[in-house]
Amino acid sequence: VVHVAAGVLSGADVAALRAARPDVLLLVGGTDGGDGEVLLRNAGRLARMRWRVPVVLAGNAVVRDEVAAVLAAGGVPVTVAGNVLPKIGVLAPQEARAAIRQVFLRHVIGGKGLSRGPRFASLVRAATPDAVLTGVEVLADAVGGDLAVVDVGGAT
Repeated sequence: VVHVAAGVLSGADVAALRAARPDVLLLVGGTDGGDGEVLLRNAGRLARMRWRVPVVLAGNAVVRDEVAAVLAAGGVPVTVAGNVLPKIGVLAPQEARAAIRQVFLRHVIGGKGLSRGPRFASLVRAATPDAVLTGVEVLADAVGGDLAVVDVGGAT
C-alpha cells in the first residue's frame, strides 16, 4: 500500500496518488445498494486525468457497471471484482484479491518484462502481497497472540 484516499478525490489527492506511483489501484466505495455517487465521481476523475495504471474495481455492485463503463471510456484499464464491503460489517476481500493477483501477474510482472517466458504466470504460486499475507496468518496462528509485521516490499 503506497497511498490511501477516502471520499471524493481532491486535487491534492490526485497529486499524491500520482506521486505514489502505484502498480495497481484498488477502487472501492459504498455498500451494495448504498451511496454510489463518490465511486462514480472518483471514476470520472480518474478517467479525466488519463489514468493508465490498472484499476481493480471492487465497490458498490449497484453502480459497478456504470463505474466500469466510465473508466473504460476514459481509457483506464479496469478489472471488475465483487464488493469488498457488500454490507456494513461484512468484509469480502477474496474476489478483489484474486483480481489484484491477476492484474499483478499480467501488468506488473508481464508488463514490466520481469519475465519473458510464456509459462511464467502459470509457475507463480502467489503474488508477493498474497504470499506475505499468508505468511503473516501462519505466524499469527503459531504465536497465538497479537502480531505486528513490517513488510519492506521490493520482492519483485
